[in-house]
Parts: sequence; structure tokens; C-alpha cells
Amino acid sequence: MLAISPDEIGNPFAKLQAWRERRREERDAIARISTARMRAAAAPAPKLPPPPKTHRHARYIYLEPIRVERPGRRIYAFPIGPVLVEEARRILARDIMGFVSWHTGIPLDDILQSSRAVPLTIARFKAAYLLKRERKPSLPQIGRMLGGRDHTTVLHGIRRAEEMIASGEWTPPTREELEFWIVEQRAKHV
Repeated sequence: MLAISPDEIGNPFAKLQAWRERRREERDAIARISTARMRAAAAPAPKLPPPPKTHRHARYIYLEPIRVERPGRRIYAFPIGPVLVEEARRILARDIMGFVSWHTGIPLDDILQSSRAVPLTIARFKAAYLLKRERKPSLPQIGRMLGGRDHTTVLHGIRRAEEMIASGEWTPPTREELEFWIVEQRAKHV
């Protein structure tokens, strides 16, 4: 008969104990992460410093933080500093074109090409109408923005868009809706 000491065999439960220890550590790590996520979701929005009181800065505003939801976390995008009121409310031509592209679901490159497909022309009519209403450029300038169109084409597009509004086919966005969409889009690219 062979005599084997317990030291030579080793602890038969060592592997089981190591496995249990790893599982316990994993559960603790998962619990810490989920607790941190719940605390982050319940945290209030960070506060901005109050705007200056002097009349010299009366033309400046501090924009509110924009809440951007991402999977599993919340991000607040802040502007860099005080912004001129006129700059904060300015709607650029590219913003209007982006809104029309988003609203119609047609890529901007397709809207600007020379195709006469009905959905593309209707998108151009809407863009021409919104550009004229918000930016007030001349008709040739709008034509250049829409891919080199003639001013009479732009005028026809604006009139068709007005007909669509009068018949109830299309309800153009208000300025506030446009501004909200633009701020939302700019926050996504911060």
C-alpha cells in the first residue's frame, strides 16, 4: 500500500473555492457599475454660471446645457462661453437644407442634384420656401444654394410650396421648431 500525505494531494476544493471567489468579484463589479449608472441617471443637470449683471454684457446669453442621451449614459453638452444673442438665434442655410433633408428623408446630395423626380423637386420647393422665409436672400442666391437653379425655377418652387401650404398638403415648421431641431443637431455633433 502506498502512503500519500495530504500535502501531496493538495486541497481538492481549491479550484472550487477559486471559482467561487471569481464569481463573487464579478457580481460585486456588476453591482458597482449598475449603482453608478443609477446614480448618474438620477443626478440633476449641471448648473451654468449666472450671466453677468452689467449692461455691457446685455447682448450676451448663456445657453442652457443640452442633454444628449447615449446608450447607457447621459451627456451634457455646454457651449464654450457666452454667445451673442444674434448668433444663437441665427439659422444658417445649411441648417435649413439639413432640416429639409431630415424631414423628407432624402439625402442632401440627392436634393441638390439635377434630377426631376417628384420627391426631389418637392423637397427643393420646401427648401426654397424655408430659405426665403428664414434667410431672405435673393432668388438667384437661393438658386445657387439649391445646386445652380435659375431664379425663375426658385420662384416657381416657392409658389408651389405656398400652394401646398394653402391646400394643407404640407405644414411648414415654425421658427421655434426649426431652432429646436438645429440645437438638437448641433448637440449631436459636439
